[in-house]
Amino acid sequence: MSTAEGRAHCLGQRGIWRYLVEANFLTETTKYTNGNGNGHSNGKSHIAVINDPELRAKGTPGVYVSKMVVETRRGPEFIDITDTVQDLLSKTGVKEGNIFVYSRHTTCGIVIQEHEPLLIQDMYKKLEQLASPAEDYHHNNFDIRTVNMCDDECANGHAHCQHLFIGCSVHLPVMDGHLALGRWQRVFILELDRPRTREIIVQVMGI
Repeated sequence: MSTAEGRAHCLGQRGIWRYLVEANFLTETTKYTNGNGNGHSNGKSHIAVINDPELRAKGTPGVYVSKMVVETRRGPEFIDITDTVQDLLSKTGVKEGNIFVYSRHTTCGIVIQEHEPLLIQDMYKKLEQLASPAEDYHHNNFDIRTVNMCDDECANGHAHCQHLFIGCSVHLPVMDGHLALGRWQRVFILELDRPRTREIIVQVMGI
């Protein structure tokens, strides 16, 4: 777990790609100022695109990468980012290919689900059954734990265990410039911990 993850005890030619210089945003820490920087955003989840799609490889197909920052407001929380992902795809001009949406965190996943409020409540309940915050976790015992500790460490073993069943990415086909989602499918960030600042990478590959 990184230092930024705060403390909380309450719970060109065909077939040839010419790669460009690696962008700094994949390795540098993002300083996000459109909130208070600690994951709180006045009770509302906030999504901000930090980098528009950048051409990373020329040829057939092209590769674009962009990043968004999301301020979550609680855990667990489903945050629908479908429209933002589609907007990023549209900016690339890619009509046919695929898109990869990736969370850079171990307590925040990416899922495809239906956006129906009662179903989301059911899924919150199921997550708690999988790994309840009320259970004991060795990860939360700061008297014996010595690995990946920082000054603002938190008790979030349940969020890590829930993440085992969620995963951190989804891969979608792109057809005619659109996400090839089914009728009820939406792309969600799934916050499993508490109010946080989350970084999401979106990679588009296609023609």
